[in-house]
Formats: sequence, structure tokens, C-alpha cells
Amino acid sequence: MLKSNPGENIKNFSIPQSLIITLMPKVTQFLITILSEITISSLLLSLVQTTAIAQEQSRTFDSYAWLTTHNAFANYEDSRWSVAYQSHSIDKQLRNGVRAFMLDAHYFEGTNWWICRLSLGYDCYDPGVYLCHGNPGACLTFAGGTYALPRQTFHEAVQTIVNFLKENPKEVVTIFLEDYTSKEQLESSLNKVSNLNDVIYDLSSGWKVTERGWPSLKWMQDNNKRLIIYTKQQNVIPGKTAHTYDFIVENYWSIGSIAENYNKCDKRGESKPYNTKFTWGAPLFTMNHFRDVPSTITAAIDNNYNNLLNRVDNVCSPSAGGKRPNFIAVDFYELPAGYDRALQVVQEINRRFSSLNSNYIQAKYGTNKCIHKQHDGWGNGNPIHIWDCDVGPEENKSWEYDSNTGYIKNRLNRNKCLHKQHDG
Repeated sequence: MLKSNPGENIKNFSIPQSLIITLMPKVTQFLITILSEITISSLLLSLVQTTAIAQEQSRTFDSYAWLTTHNAFANYEDSRWSVAYQSHSIDKQLRNGVRAFMLDAHYFEGTNWWICRLSLGYDCYDPGVYLCHGNPGACLTFAGGTYALPRQTFHEAVQTIVNFLKENPKEVVTIFLEDYTSKEQLESSLNKVSNLNDVIYDLSSGWKVTERGWPSLKWMQDNNKRLIIYTKQQNVIPGKTAHTYDFIVENYWSIGSIAENYNKCDKRGESKPYNTKFTWGAPLFTMNHFRDVPSTITAAIDNNYNNLLNRVDNVCSPSAGGKRPNFIAVDFYELPAGYDRALQVVQEINRRFSSLNSNYIQAKYGTNKCIHKQHDGWGNGNPIHIWDCDVGPEENKSWEYDSNTGYIKNRLNRNKCLHKQHDG
């Protein structure tokens, strides 16, 4: 196919030296400013997730939260998506602190010869498992909407993640698959991923989660079991995938086109109930927080720290019986610009996980019993009582000792302290 070469059109064009001398200082300063802002912003974004986790790795895997990208593959950098859900490539998402990815895997029978010819060679692909979005047949429906050109193979996306894990031996990543493939088709695709077996965590062997509960993050790091792949299929691939709803509960997938479901957090239809208990423990909780149709404008609103944390604390966590989300899935994870976005909400939840004992006044010999404020307001004289540590609104139970004053203060309502009544 003939391709244009813009270089041929300008190879004889030259810029006067006097103009270069005049413009160079301004151009240089502009580039330094822009590159500095990009570098600092990227550095901060990539460090915060690691910092939140690195301080304590002895907790079990179910005591962490992870930033998750919805339709992570449908982004502006990995291919040409008209309807994108993320701005950055999967590799850049990884380097910016994303640690869980929602991917849609479809088996595509390959391009018909006439489509190949009509596309002038742009759409000529062999059969295989590709990343497309939508119901079965999505790989043929709408270029840029349900699939992108160049087409994205599933195994190349997984390879990107495995390469990152090989470079970063302390990181742990989760993949959530919505897959429209057979077991054999998916396994064939995964077999193309180099070094996959070096990092994959088979939940049914070694440290068997269904017998022993979740291992510590440190155990997963030390034993190089750092990639978990969940599939919606019941027919899992031994040694490589696990069925999502054997280990995960999740809420309904959308907050609505106009956020009409913002104040609801009902479970997703296929998911087990939030209060499911297994012999080995409780399932992890995926909190979906995105709309029917992706938009940078609505994502900047929905991902705002206060809006998102409010939905965690006052909607989804209470709906889930007090469970904290382990995975928070969003569109355009880097929005809003600044320091108040989904990644910082994940940080806050990890801080709560790590300080469960220090920020709650917990009975030393009473299992899982903490001091709670009763539910009738923050007026002076409102009583406290004993309740389970893992239920109830966060602010009701988040009491801590303030070494500066010697008072026991509420961590989220700093002007409230515990007082003895005036009767002796």
C-alpha cells in the first residue's frame, strides 16, 4: 500500500538562523516548563500507590485496595479508539499506579478477504483472541467503538503486564476478564505470553486460598505469585485462571448515564450476595464506579476524591455490610487533574486497612469489638457503645489517641473527643 512521506515535502525547507536565535530561548523555556510539569506529575502519580502499599506488606491480600481501570484496553494510546474509556496505554497505567485491569476478550475468526481489500490492508488479521468491547460479535461491529485498528490481541496486553511484573518484583496485578471465548481459545492465547508461568498465581495450588484464606502480600512477593487472572467463565484454565465469583463480589456495573444510581450500590446480578461467607473467609469486593457512556467531563466529577470517598463510606460500604472495597474501578483514572482523584481514595482505604487496630479503640480480649458512636448525631452528650469493628460508618468508629493533647479524638471529625459524664 502506498503511504505518504511528509519528510519529502519539507526536506529542502530551512529556517533562517536569525529566527532560530530569537525563538530558541522561549522554546527551550517552554519545553523545560512542560516537561518538568509532566515529569513531576507522573512521578508523584506513580509513587503514591507504591508508597501506600510499601510501608506494610505483612497484611493478607484481602486487606488491601487497588486502583482498577474499567475497559483498560480501550484507550487513546494503544490503538485508535473513538469511544475510549482511558487516556493512557496499559503500560502507562501500570507505571502510574494502576494494579487491576478490566479486559474484554473475544474470539475473532479473522478478517474476511474482502474487508482486508476494502481496508487497503489496514484490517487484515488472523483468527485469535482480541480485545473488543461489547457482546459476542463486537470484533466486527464498529471500528473505533467496539474494536480498534490496529486490532489489539489479548496475549500482547497480558505480555505488557508480565513484562512490568518482571521489571518490578514487588508489584502484584489482577486481571478481570469478561471473556467471550472457549476455554481452549483463551488457553491458546495465554500460552503465547512469555514468562507467564513465572508470575501467575494459581489460587487452587500451593497456598490454596480456598483452604487457607488469602496469603500475605509479602508471601505473594517472595514466592513470585503476583498475577491473578479472573474469568467470568465457570470452566477455568487449571493453573492460570480462577472463576471471578468464587472469590469476588461486586456492585452493579454503572452509576447511570446521569449518575442516577450514585446513591445505590446494589450487587451485580451475577455476583453472590455481599454477605457471602466461605469456609476460608469472605470474598473480595470490587466497587464499580463509572457511567454507561465514558466521558472525561463526568469522570472528572465522579473520580473527585470527596465524591468517590463519600460513595465508598456512605453508600457502597454500608450496602456491602461494612466491607471496604478491594478494587475501585473507574474510567479515566487520572482525572480530575490535581491530587484529589481515585488513586488517593485507594490510598485512604489502604491507610484504613493498615491502621485498623491503631485508629479504632478495640477490645483487647473481645474479638472484633470496637467503640462506636451511636447513630443519632454528633451533638454533645451523644453516647458511644460497643459494636463489631468491621461494620458501620467509618466516622462512627474511627477514634484514635492524640499524643499531642492526650485526648481520644475522632479521626474524621477532629473537634469531637470522648468525655466522661459529670456524675462522678
